[in-house]
Amino acid sequence: MNLNPLGSTYSVASGVSGSQQVGEASVNGQIVASLWSGTADSFVNLQSVLGSDYTSSQAVDIYISGNTTYVVGSANTLAGYGHAVLWTITDMSSVPEPSTTLILLVFVPIFIYVIRQRLWTNRITSFKC
Repeated sequence: MNLNPLGSTYSVASGVSGSQQVGEASVNGQIVASLWSGTADSFVNLQSVLGSDYTSSQAVDIYISGNTTYVVGSANTLAGYGHAVLWTITDMSSVPEPSTTLILLVFVPIFIYVIRQRLWTNRITSFKC
């Protein structure tokens, strides 16, 4: 499946839930967290909502609960700092808003725990955080 959006030199999917995929794509020389719904044309640049202080981002996993989609990943700042990011999308027809710090502090540890449990259950021994 080719998920390369227009102008992208490569894309990598790292998480799948239902018909949606998340990962990263190189767009205009910048690595950006990405969301797809099975085709390159469905590409959503998740980094676009983070602001200009961020130089790159990656999405690593996705969880869908009802009409809400959660995407967990990371982003790097101009100053060289890495930040955990949780994108919460309640309307797939609009650009997603980044979650508040409170949601990050509550849901990221839970999400990481669930991922680790899933990996342990599937007997996968390596995982990048």
